[in-house]
Amino acid sequence: MTNVWGLGDDGGCSDIANINSRLNSKVDMNGDEMRGDLQMNGCRITGLPTNISFIQLNSDAASWGTCNELLINGLLGRISKHGDNMNGDLFLKIGVDVMT
Repeated sequence: MTNVWGLGDDGGCSDIANINSRLNSKVDMNGDEMRGDLQMNGCRITGLPTNISFIQLNSDAASWGTCNELLINGLLGRISKHGDNMNGDLFLKIGVDVMT
């Protein structure tokens, strides 16, 4: 049998020091700091943006696919400052004017 604190009937439940030690090893639901991997037993976080057009400015999370899309668009689609080749038109936007 296990109670709400994850303590079993091993005889240690009546020991206040043991209970405090085990409680201090739990993450507080109201905000806490955790080190190490979070094991979620195959459960997944859902409802994250699946496309870069759905990312909100104040968002703290994104799906793997969205992060990958940002990397591809942000890193691979750039021209090197040290020289590179470019195909297609170059559009420069200065204020409201667009120069081609």
